[in-house]
Amino acid sequence: MRTGKYNFDRVWYEFDSLSVYDGEIWPDMTDELDWCKQNFGPNPVTPDAWSRWYVNRWIFRFRDEKDYLIFL
Repeated sequence: MRTGKYNFDRVWYEFDSLSVYDGEIWPDMTDELDWCKQNFGPNPVTPDAWSRWYVNRWIFRFRDEKDYLIFL
């Protein structure tokens, strides 16, 4: 993800929930979303390279590998 004039790239650790839920069209991710909010803070409205985590559609992205591993 590039932000501003500094062209800062970040590698995100991704969890694609659709692959876990066997391709369900609308999987219910309420429990996972609530857990992330309780443990990592709110889902940012406009995620950037400094965001700890965010979810877009059904893909959860984590800035730090340790957070990704805890989520798994």
